[in-house]
Amino acid sequence: MGGRGSSFKKQSNIKKVDKVDIYNQNIVNSYCKQTLNYLADYKGYEECVIIAKNGNVYYAKGNKYNVEIPDKYNSIAKFDLHNHPHDINRSFSNQDMASWKVGVEYYLTDGKYNYKAIIKKKIPYDSDLYSKSLQYAVEEKIINDDDQHIKCLYLKSKGYIDYERVERNT
Repeated sequence: MGGRGSSFKKQSNIKKVDKVDIYNQNIVNSYCKQTLNYLADYKGYEECVIIAKNGNVYYAKGNKYNVEIPDKYNSIAKFDLHNHPHDINRSFSNQDMASWKVGVEYYLTDGKYNYKAIIKKKIPYDSDLYSKSLQYAVEEKIINDDDQHIKCLYLKSKGYIDYERVERNT
C-alpha cells in the first residue's frame, strides 16, 4: 500500500496541468511547498504531481493504494510529489523506491510527516537491504519506527540519498 506502479494495460490518467520556470529556484521551492500542502489534504486516494526537467507539470490521480505513473514520466521527472493515505503513516514505499532515478527530488506527505529524498547515486539491488537497515536501526538506537523510513536513513548513511522527514505543523 502507499506506492506507485506502471501500467500499460490501460490509458493513464496523467495530464499536463501547468508549467513552471524550472531555473528559478524560488518559484520551484514555492510550487513544491504549495503542492505538498495540497497533497497533505488527503481525499481518499493517492495523487502525484511531476515537474519535468523542462518545467511541464503533470498530475495523476490514483486509488486508495497507489498512483500509476508510466515510465516515460518517471524518466523526464525532476521533482516527484505524492501523498500516502493518512492511516498508513509511512515513508516511501518499496514501489516508490524501485522507481527512483538519480538526480530526481522526491517529496511525499502522509499528513503527519513530509518526506524528501534526493537520489545522489544509483541504488544497487540488495536482497539484504531490509536486514541491513534493521541492523542500522539497532546500532543507531532507532526503535518503533517505520521500516521504510529506516531504509531511507540507512541509504542516507551510505551516501546514496539525501533524506529528511519533517513533522507537519498542522
